[in-house]
Amino acid sequence: MKKKEIIIFELCSSTTSNYEDTNGYRRSTARSFSLPATSTILFTDEEEDTYIREIRYVKSHRSIFIDDQAEFSSTSNMLRQVSKPQFSDGILAVKPSQQNLLDFLRNHSCNEANQHWDMEGQKSIFRERNPVELARKANEGNKKIINASRLVYDSDFVGKIVPIAQYLGFDTDRESDLIMWDIDNYARNNAERFVELLDSPVIQRYSDVGRAIKMGIVRIDGQRLLWADSRQILETPANYDTREYFSEVSFDDQYSSTWIEVKRLMDKRSTPKEDMERIAAPKSTQVKELNSKTVEELTEELRDTGVISWEAPFFVIGNDKIKGKAKLLEYVGDHKKELSAQLL
Repeated sequence: MKKKEIIIFELCSSTTSNYEDTNGYRRSTARSFSLPATSTILFTDEEEDTYIREIRYVKSHRSIFIDDQAEFSSTSNMLRQVSKPQFSDGILAVKPSQQNLLDFLRNHSCNEANQHWDMEGQKSIFRERNPVELARKANEGNKKIINASRLVYDSDFVGKIVPIAQYLGFDTDRESDLIMWDIDNYARNNAERFVELLDSPVIQRYSDVGRAIKMGIVRIDGQRLLWADSRQILETPANYDTREYFSEVSFDDQYSSTWIEVKRLMDKRSTPKEDMERIAAPKSTQVKELNSKTVEELTEELRDTGVISWEAPFFVIGNDKIKGKAKLLEYVGDHKKELSAQLL
């Protein structure tokens, strides 16, 4: 015959305190707690009628209801056996044979499971430990963590992971493996939040706003977002990040037209080669200066002005993505004329 297991009741976190146990370890649980020996509860009878009853824990009495204990209430022997259940090291172990104690704890108003009674003065002090429920919750949590980590590696790095990294404030001017490492750690510790960010249109918009800033189309001045010519687009409320705030409100009717204009100016950086040659045709002093620059000098200026942006692990020019400094210099050399025109 299978032996019945001990039933464990444990104190809720709201009643815990820090102390050092006999082995020198810091524990985060109440060392001891005396549960009141009486409680007012909501009782539902066989007719499914609900009313208030008083319960009391008496070691020698089978019933926990005070009205059933009335004939013994005046005897000193019974009163001496009225007992306050004691939690030690945050737990109270009850044998299956202690049925009256089990009934008392399971019906007590301070049991977390009975908070739906919504009685005045009622608060959660303890709960019954349920191994099956604990395992279920642990499994659900592990599934979320595994799923979030899988999504990190299954998602488009440039289109999804890099924008999230930028939004979270991670340095994206690094090797892709380092960025993936940071994002994977974040996803494992914030599984639900990561999944929300992965599906959020605000994240991609946040990345695009960053590109617009690098291109010099808009700029941030404290709590203000300005056009390149210093015309104000909006002023961010105190304690808000300006870039993040505009990324969110750009979906609203008030600023949607502003974003359309920003996007239009960004897309102009993808002007066809023949148009760029036409734009660069007039021979001004500035054009001559640009034409006299080496490929390395021109590349640095293009990066400084935002024509070339960095979205790890790529350098981005318009719709083109180039990986590696050597290939970037080769690209700039092949498109020197039209890229110089963008600086005008």
